[in-house]
Amino acid sequence: MTPTLLFLGAMPWFAFVAQATEVSTPTSQLEVQVEPGQIWRQNVQFESLVNHSDGSLSRWVFDYKIRLRCMSVTDGAFDVEGRFVDWLLRLESDHCRYEWFQGKFHLTGEKAPELRSPEGQSCRELLYAWSSGLRGTKLRFTLHPDGRITNLSGIETLHEKVQLALSGLGEETPPALLQFFGAGGLSRADCALQFALSFPRPTGQVEQGKEWGHQCEVEGLTSEMCQVTRKFQFLHTGRDRSAEIATIAMKPDFRHRDSEGKWVPFETVKGPQLPNRLELLLDSGLIHRMELNLKHKLPNGGWAGFVLHSKNVQ
Repeated sequence: MTPTLLFLGAMPWFAFVAQATEVSTPTSQLEVQVEPGQIWRQNVQFESLVNHSDGSLSRWVFDYKIRLRCMSVTDGAFDVEGRFVDWLLRLESDHCRYEWFQGKFHLTGEKAPELRSPEGQSCRELLYAWSSGLRGTKLRFTLHPDGRITNLSGIETLHEKVQLALSGLGEETPPALLQFFGAGGLSRADCALQFALSFPRPTGQVEQGKEWGHQCEVEGLTSEMCQVTRKFQFLHTGRDRSAEIATIAMKPDFRHRDSEGKWVPFETVKGPQLPNRLELLLDSGLIHRMELNLKHKLPNGGWAGFVLHSKNVQ
């Protein structure tokens, strides 16, 4: 899944409260700057929750570490190879937890089926297909200086193994497991990968206070096609231990199509929302830390949401 990327013109969007911080320079370079042979690692966690109308809760967690390496530079863009090196797959639903972690399948909880039962075996087969697919995946993509990712390939290995497992499962497979580790789960995994590894930004020297925007249409963040508009502002530079970072304000807007085909905002849940944040490593232009989230109401009652975490783990 490769979202369509589109830069928007700079626009004012909300007032920022000035924070006292040590500013190294009035301008900085935010673009990607990596070299052939350079290796970095990104830890990504995508957590999706559904609070059903009857009050029950399903929680799906896809937590993985990916090792990335710049193979070459062509026409100013970076050819990157990636491999998944560690992962956790988990679904907590209806007093039962299905989990694949460190090469082992775990099935626990008050309503967990017997491991050797047809239901228990189908659960193991599906999560094994995910783990086997991740182990066999060799990602390749082009990372541009302005943060775009194009020509993504390699994720097909995961899709093929999961689709094969799905075709052989029986009716005893828990519906919640199919909902989160079926085709919808693959879309979530694709989408989380795209958002976690890059974000758009201006190239060249960028003044603090600079605003820009980005819009794309993606599948996987929610149960339906979603239009995501993100507005950014370069706030300031600072340090996190030994790393020099740029703090970027990020304000996302999530929309879905109504019955007339118009993009309309999701109806969000009342109460405090988790903050969105974005920090960039200035020496490489790679993401240092990012959090993106949404919590919205469902048409039949209850609510659904997701939280995406991405962190550089050099």
